[in-house]
Amino acid sequence: MSPSRKGAPGRGGLKSNAVGLTSSIVMSVILMSPGVSVYINGPVIAGSVGPAVPLIFLLAMLAILPTGWALAQYSRKISSAGSYYAFVERAAGRTWAFLTGWALFGAYGLLAIGGSASFGGYVAMVAHQRGWGSFSWFWPTVIGAIIAVLLSIRGIKASEVASIIMLGIEMVLLLVVSIVVFITGGNAGFSAKPFLFSAVTGGVSSVRLALIFGVLSFIGFSVSASLAEETKDPTRTVPRAILGGIVAIGVVLIVCSYAAVLGYGVSHTGQFAGDAAAIDTLTDRYLGGISVVADLIIFNSIFGAVLSSIHRCDGVVSAS
Repeated sequence: MSPSRKGAPGRGGLKSNAVGLTSSIVMSVILMSPGVSVYINGPVIAGSVGPAVPLIFLLAMLAILPTGWALAQYSRKISSAGSYYAFVERAAGRTWAFLTGWALFGAYGLLAIGGSASFGGYVAMVAHQRGWGSFSWFWPTVIGAIIAVLLSIRGIKASEVASIIMLGIEMVLLLVVSIVVFITGGNAGFSAKPFLFSAVTGGVSSVRLALIFGVLSFIGFSVSASLAEETKDPTRTVPRAILGGIVAIGVVLIVCSYAAVLGYGVSHTGQFAGDAAAIDTLTDRYLGGISVVADLIIFNSIFGAVLSSIHRCDGVVSAS
């Protein structure tokens, strides 16, 4: 692996000047999977800290921002699909860069594999619950992975278009559910309690545990850095996309998790924590029984993360 210097054209099949600021942020946000973060990580966080779920997402965003700022500063000087590889090579030499580069490839690879398996498992579970048929998780996993690989092979534009469409669908449902909850006042009206430390149940140890899931919800914020060789004016666009992606997903997680807590009721957060299908519950309760649409959105969210992960693996290899 070797980094591409400032102004270098894309290599290894990467198409230069194909991605703008908005698309770069979208590719990062879709890997962070806001739907999964709010309605799958959210209940786990609620199980640790009670109604203070949006507070945890706020703290997680503040914890991630310094790392994002450091990455943005490197991206102002170095543009490479290898991202961390190039940054570490400049700072610590080729040996550490080599280890970092392959660790990055392994991380994206495992995320793609794990995401594919999660997609297949979720499809099989929902199909069984809704009476659509009983089948192994293996087949939807394989089919989903093949579709994601084919989209990635077609290039960044195909992945970009697919990602924008999928993220748009996902955000529409998340925002519609949240807006309806806010309009109706949720289960028991508005409350500032979810943003207060006094609302935390379980003490400091529970906050530490919850923050693990909060921070994990931001995994993927650095995708913009590995899009550098495909990005227009990367030394300006990539730093903005990194920080913009963190803030954008942070706001979405805070607002939507606050709506979810209000939807169940601040005093009934235990129901949110114990609900494996929280998105179904809220859509049925506030949107009149369209939970099947919510299931499709979770499919969409997981698949989008798989697609982004696979494309990043390709980017890292192309930077070799």
